[in-house]
Amino acid sequence: MSGLRFLLDGRPVAAADAVLGAETGLVRSGEGWFETLRGEQGRWMFEGEHLSRMSASVAAAGLDAGAALQAARATLAATSIDGRNPARLRLLVTPSPARESGWQSVGELSDYAPPEPHYASGMVLRSAASEHPGLGLLGKSASYHWSQFAQREAERAGADEALFWRAGAVAECARSTLLWREGDRWWTPDAGGLLESVTLAALEAGGLEVARGSLDGSRLAACEGLVLVSALRLAAPVRSLDGRALPLLADEAAALRALLLSLHERSQ
Repeated sequence: MSGLRFLLDGRPVAAADAVLGAETGLVRSGEGWFETLRGEQGRWMFEGEHLSRMSASVAAAGLDAGAALQAARATLAATSIDGRNPARLRLLVTPSPARESGWQSVGELSDYAPPEPHYASGMVLRSAASEHPGLGLLGKSASYHWSQFAQREAERAGADEALFWRAGAVAECARSTLLWREGDRWWTPDAGGLLESVTLAALEAGGLEVARGSLDGSRLAACEGLVLVSALRLAAPVRSLDGRALPLLADEAAALRALLLSLHERSQ
């Protein structure tokens, strides 16, 4: 597979034809939900868990989760990936009254090159100028311009990812869930309104113990390092935040990646 490929309502289409109608919820009001999946060994990692999160988000909005899930599965079924190399799929569903099913789905499929420099040298974080809005209850919503704005702001400043704070404590990153190491334990923020992480849930199901807590500025100074967890990168260490160097947990992040890949392999 090379370059971008697109799918619409369960069929491969040219880029110019991967178009959602003006009547869809996405175009009318930004209402839609998406999941980003990593392909390994010819299969999508934690596919069922990603679809469950999408379904729960649609149901929480009071919409037909069954029809949305059917649309998503039709697009997933039309994907074909090379088992020798990682792949990336961004899968989106949106209400569409013009469709018999009431939903449309679109998929963007491509190769994925894991960020080896980030794994070895760590990622650079920059705090977002605005607080986290606490909209995780909406699920992985297409209306996440606030996160995109902070990410672009961080990249312009030379950082790899934006970090959101909420009520004086770290919340999550623009594209990742945050873990920190303290006292030989892994921790993750317990702030309300955060998106539930499929990848973190997989790690915990695989036996990783993760405590919930609050990481404010004073506790951050004492922690043993940060790791970002996400569907594509899996786990990557952080080397600095706002220009301040942090202990690099490269070996620990590598162990988390190995656990995730092992869980995927065993799930066949």
